[in-house]
Amino acid sequence: MSNIFNNIIRDKLNSYELDYDHNEWLRLEKKLPNKPFIGSISGNIFIASILVIVAVIIYVAINDFNNESLISVKIQESDIIHNSEITAKETIFINQLVNHSQNTAQNIETNQITKVEKHNHIDISTESKSEDNTETIANTKDSKEIKNEIKAINHALNIKDFYAEVIIKDNCEPSTVQFNSYNLPENYEIIWDTDNNYTLKGKSTYTVYEEAGNYLPRYKIFYEKLEIQSGILKSIEILPSPIINFSYTNNDNIYYFSVDKNHHSNFVVWNINNDIFYDSELRFEFNKSDICNIKIIVSNEFGCKSEKNTQIEVKIEQTYYLPNAFIPSSDNINSYFGPIGENLTFEVYKMIIADQNGRKVFESDNVDNKWNGKLNNIGENLKEGIYLWEIYTIDALGESEIKKGRVNLLRK
Repeated sequence: MSNIFNNIIRDKLNSYELDYDHNEWLRLEKKLPNKPFIGSISGNIFIASILVIVAVIIYVAINDFNNESLISVKIQESDIIHNSEITAKETIFINQLVNHSQNTAQNIETNQITKVEKHNHIDISTESKSEDNTETIANTKDSKEIKNEIKAINHALNIKDFYAEVIIKDNCEPSTVQFNSYNLPENYEIIWDTDNNYTLKGKSTYTVYEEAGNYLPRYKIFYEKLEIQSGILKSIEILPSPIINFSYTNNDNIYYFSVDKNHHSNFVVWNINNDIFYDSELRFEFNKSDICNIKIIVSNEFGCKSEKNTQIEVKIEQTYYLPNAFIPSSDNINSYFGPIGENLTFEVYKMIIADQNGRKVFESDNVDNKWNGKLNNIGENLKEGIYLWEIYTIDALGESEIKKGRVNLLRK
């Protein structure tokens, strides 16, 4: 503040000019002594006095004393009045000059303070206005929220009879759970949070919980996107189900089945071609090659069951042999020629017998129909000798086989 004040005083003094009055100057000249030397000295002293005053004021303005009090310049009477001929009028004129400078500086400082106060007043008003606007916006927002709350309360009265139900069809994984709402007006929407990363809509809907665990479903009711009510439903516990892993091996047409025990599986049921067995390990013998249907049911300590249906390819090696000689009409003791074995089953079977000249003497498509030594089993008795045979078969799995050999026909 003091720097501003001093700069203003300095500028004012630099531009300050006294009003020139010629009559006043003439009166002053008449009062001066007649001696030129003395008059010259008095004029010079007067001018020097004014210059001293100006120099003092400029010096004070340049050198900042950090003092906001008014400038007072002490003018020594001995430095100004050296002659009794200087009248009181000149003294008053000089004092007026100093007072004018002081008043000008004071007015300038007062104006600066007034401007600052006015500026501060404007800032305060602006800040007050801004606070009022913020409060108005907040009040408007609060008003909207209050209206929504009142609207929600009014709509909540329309659903005072509403209730929701959770129906668990099976607690074992995978579990299907039904969500039902009752007494919900038509224009109201309900959204279900199933707590298994699914969101469902509809007054009655369902979801499948694939994994075991505890779930806490929730619901929200909306009217025209305005939330009216929300709630938590009863917790859902989904229990683990056993996992079925089974294996089998084949050894000389005897199959061995087993189930890996996991999830505390403690009960196993086998259904093999509609035959029921109860054990985790099973020994089973098939009597023919075929595609076998197997059903396995496993339960655990929680009472959860798992079921698996599968098929396996059963391949039974048809083991048979044919004699190298036979005697027809020998009282059924090696009196017929054909394959000999157990459980011989073929999808296709054909046996052809020919003499050494290549003439066919017997043919059959039934494994139980054997050659009796006659032509086509009904004609004349064929003579003794070596005959050629060939058997062609296809099993239940579509695998074919051809066997060839010789047989010696003997007679008694």
